[in-house]
Order: sequence, then structure tokens, then C-alpha cells
Amino acid sequence: MTKSRTPSDARPGRMEPLARLPVFLALEGKRAVLAGASQAAAWKAELLSAAGARVDVYADEPSDEMLLVAGDPPRGEIVVHRRGGRPRIYPAPRSPSAPSMTMTAHPHSQMPHAPPAFRSM
Repeated sequence: MTKSRTPSDARPGRMEPLARLPVFLALEGKRAVLAGASQAAAWKAELLSAAGARVDVYADEPSDEMLLVAGDPPRGEIVVHRRGGRPRIYPAPRSPSAPSMTMTAHPHSQMPHAPPAFRSM
């Protein structure tokens, strides 16, 4: 004999915790700002460029890897700005030159003068 099935009120499973947030952004022709000089920053610059972004990198002393990536970007231009101190790299949010994406490769404790949104990354 076949057992009869009835609907249940059980809730469907919810999303489990994620180690990383998979984000898909259309960055073709957009400006991205990256603060950092390390190999990790070079990887992020290369990733943003591969997505078509024009990447402005702000670093006191860019790594050799960063300079190599900037010299031969996969797609979008990578411009390294050698600046120390407190450069104003964040235009007003509605400005035409405002970046579509900002990233950092610094621990927040190393960026005391960065805008609050950057320090929380």
C-alpha cells in the first residue's frame, strides 16, 4: 500500500552563512578607486581592470607587482598615484568623477585618515 502525502507547514531552508559575498558588478567604463600598495592590492586592481573599470590606485610605495599590473592591465586602465598623507581622492557622491567602486587592501588601523566608509571595510 502507498502511503498518502499531505502538505506541511514547514518553512523552506534559509541561506547559510557565507565566507565571502559573491558580487557581480557591471564596471565597464566606470571609475574604481583602490587604496593600497601590496600584492593583495595588485590582485584587486587587476580584478577591477579585468571587469572593465578604470582603476585609480593610491599608494605611498606601490609594490613591484602593482607596477607590473599597471603597466600591462588586462582591460581597463590602471593609474598609480603615489601619494602619502591625506590625499582628497573621494569626490562628492553625486560628482561625475565619483568612483563606482572603492576598495582597500589596508587593515583599517593603517588608514586613520580615510573616510569612515573606507575604514569599516
